[in-house]
Order: sequence, then structure tokens, then C-alpha cells
Amino acid sequence: MQPTDQANSAAQAAYDHFDMTLFDGLLPKCRVSFQTAIDYSLGFAPGPKRGGAGSKIALHMGFFTAVPPGKAMQVLVHEMVHAWQFHFGSPGAEMDHNAEFAAKSISIGLMPSSTGGFGGKRTGTKIIDYVIGGGKFERTVPRVSAMWEGVFSRPPVGADSAEAVRRYASGGRPGSP
Repeated sequence: MQPTDQANSAAQAAYDHFDMTLFDGLLPKCRVSFQTAIDYSLGFAPGPKRGGAGSKIALHMGFFTAVPPGKAMQVLVHEMVHAWQFHFGSPGAEMDHNAEFAAKSISIGLMPSSTGGFGGKRTGTKIIDYVIGGGKFERTVPRVSAMWEGVFSRPPVGADSAEAVRRYASGGRPGSP
């Protein structure tokens, strides 16, 4: 299997797994793909202004090649919360992270935070999640980690990839000040 096919297959399997374990299988079928530059973000799920009905989630390949599987899966699940909200809730303007987004994230074991850590604001434009100890996400991650091992173990390529990793590691999403 080609590396791109292997990555897409692993991401699709993870999407399907998280849909069943975290979203009770309610999310619509969705194509998960990778891109090297996505407006300096780590991923996105199409919404009202992004040209789609939530049928695609695009992830930043450079980020996924540079972080442990659990961190990468957090981004995928974060985007899945956007897809859930688009189909079953009331998304904020420009896919902002509103109170409904925060509540759904918390219910599946990810704490939204403007700082990426404890005490950050739970809503707003730039939100990074952290894992809630003992939550649903933390309990289900080990079951899918094996499919990510080796698939995303190459170093990031390109300046935008390095920027994504640097910003994430410093607690800010790419494109944030």
C-alpha cells in the first residue's frame, strides 16, 4: 500500500471508530483527507461558509507526522465535533467554538481551552483541546493508536508544517498571534 493510501486508510478507520465510540454512530459518512496547508490550521470540517455539508474533514499532514498519535487523534475528534454540530446543533459564526461546541467536546472527553491547558476560556475562535483524564476519549484512544503507529512517523515537510508544529507546541494554533 502506498504511504498516502495507508495514511488515508488509518485516518478513515479512526474516524469510523470515533464515530461509533464517541458519537454513537450518528455522524454522516465523511471523507478524511490530508493537506499540507489549510489556512494555517491543523484541520477543518466543512461548514456553512466552507462549502459543504460536513462530508469532508481535511487534516494538516505536517502536524500528523510530527506528534504522537493521541495528539493527532485529538485534532481529528475536534473536527468531528464541528461536523456533529453542523448536522445536529447550531454552529457559531465561521465555525467559532461556542458553548454548544464546548459542551459536546466535554461530553466526549476533550476540554476546549483558549490556552490549550487548564483554566483557558472554553469558547472563542482559537481553541485547543486537552484530554480530560478518565473521559471517553482517553479510554478509547488506545484501541486505535496501533493503526497510527508507523503511518505518521515521518518528519514534517515544508515551512508551513514546521510552523504548525511550532505553534501547537507553544500553546497556540497556527495563525494565532
